[in-house]
Amino acid sequence: MNKGHVVKAAMVALAVLVGSSGTAQAASQTWYLDFNGTVSSEAIRGSPPEQWQTSIADGGLYYWFEPNANTANVNLADDLWTYSLRLVTHATGSFKLHVGKGAVANGEAVPASFQSFHEVTVATFGTATLYTGSLVHNASAGDFWIHQGEHLMFALENVPDGDQGSKQANQRRTVIVQTGDEASWFASPASDPGIPTPELPTVLLMAAGVGLFAFVALRRKA
Repeated sequence: MNKGHVVKAAMVALAVLVGSSGTAQAASQTWYLDFNGTVSSEAIRGSPPEQWQTSIADGGLYYWFEPNANTANVNLADDLWTYSLRLVTHATGSFKLHVGKGAVANGEAVPASFQSFHEVTVATFGTATLYTGSLVHNASAGDFWIHQGEHLMFALENVPDGDQGSKQANQRRTVIVQTGDEASWFASPASDPGIPTPELPTVLLMAAGVGLFAFVALRRKA
């Protein structure tokens, strides 16, 4: 094999590796909430629990998002998403959890871009700290597609109270969510086609192997 053939073979192999990065398979995925507003499909087991705290305005939302944009179009029409939300402290009232999509700019979610696919209302009460269950279709969702370049997102919404007096009293609610060490998460249904995002560390590692192969082959030829 001459040098030209070695280089061409290496380039083809690298193209295949890059093209296959982030290939998704149909299986349930779990997305763990992080304290900095992002989610990860990899839980940091054994780490000390972290806490995320915010004061959410009446009717306001807070977002967690997958840092990597989708590399392909994915339909998330199935509504068998489940969740586990562990709160450290909270105000009594109603919060709504959302699974959806949106845009990210400068490392932050763009609120105006958010579209909710699935949702559930969680009524917090007393000293209870762990809330689990499943989400249902958002009746106002136009479709359930996350397109290439968009981000998977999750949101926590402060639901306004029913009567005006109570609503004014709870204009803002402070909530502390325990994150890290698998404390709070969302899980997709088993039919989930997968969220195809770049797996850069894997691509770089495999690319290094391809480069080493080409280097050794060229040395032997020389």
